[in-house]
Amino acid sequence: MTATVCLEHFTALFGHALFEHVELNQDIVPKDMAELFQWHAAEEIEHKNVAFDVFQKVDKDEHITRVTLMPIVTALLILFRNRNYDVNVSRQKIHETSKTTKAILRFCHWFVF
Repeated sequence: MTATVCLEHFTALFGHALFEHVELNQDIVPKDMAELFQWHAAEEIEHKNVAFDVFQKVDKDEHITRVTLMPIVTALLILFRNRNYDVNVSRQKIHETSKTTKAILRFCHWFVF
């Protein structure tokens, strides 16, 4: 349950970031995909507190549990995100362009650094 709460926190952050920091430029993202990203981001923001509210009711020491596990979940999220990105790029035989890399870094820099 704790991992779910931590991951829901990240998906809500990503949702907010999409609306606040990213221009969905049609040269990079087709319009229908941009609309899908926006819908999904809004959906993540909408239900961000559900897991946390349940967690607070179930776990008496929720703060200690959350603070202890958040760094572990964060490290695993970054590890799996990087691994899955590499696997997907290699499977699709996509060679990253500097334009794509810059777009990804523009989206991620606020979170990573």
